[in-house]
Amino acid sequence: MKERPIIFSTDSVRTILEGRKTQTRRVMKSPPEPIGIVAPKKIVCPFGTMGDRLWVREKWSRDNFHGIAMPDVIYAADFPDDAVVAAWQNPMFMPRKYSRLTLEIVNVGYQRLQSMWHHDARDEGYGLHPDCLKWYREAWDKLNAKRGYDWESNPWVWVIKFKKVETALDKTGDNG
Repeated sequence: MKERPIIFSTDSVRTILEGRKTQTRRVMKSPPEPIGIVAPKKIVCPFGTMGDRLWVREKWSRDNFHGIAMPDVIYAADFPDDAVVAAWQNPMFMPRKYSRLTLEIVNVGYQRLQSMWHHDARDEGYGLHPDCLKWYREAWDKLNAKRGYDWESNPWVWVIKFKKVETALDKTGDNG
């Protein structure tokens, strides 16, 4: 079993914490070979395989806001979007010791983005919305269009299904 970091948006962290998000899609940097190639390259997911674990990086802070004593670390997902609580840190720079979510990979596959179904959008955490697939398309574009991977370009994506793992941090609530 290997552990790797993975970055999630604040909204995604909320849906994981609520138990509504059990899969994620990530753009494949190197798409699979076309069908018909005699010796296709082996495709290895950079996020891991079944049984591996992902520790979640999210927007966080260790700042002391206006002299108010705070826990060692706080997370943006625990506050309303418009709350000015702290100088939030980029998830990319979150140390492992501050990660509060660990996910175990239960399945890995790949597909074209537009091949997903309504139930996939639900498992991505958008199931509370009447047209969750439309909602997911809009959320996808918000995160990925500026990088050249909008919904219409129909990129190849990794489909990573996971379950939340209870850790010692979950039991104690201690972040330090």
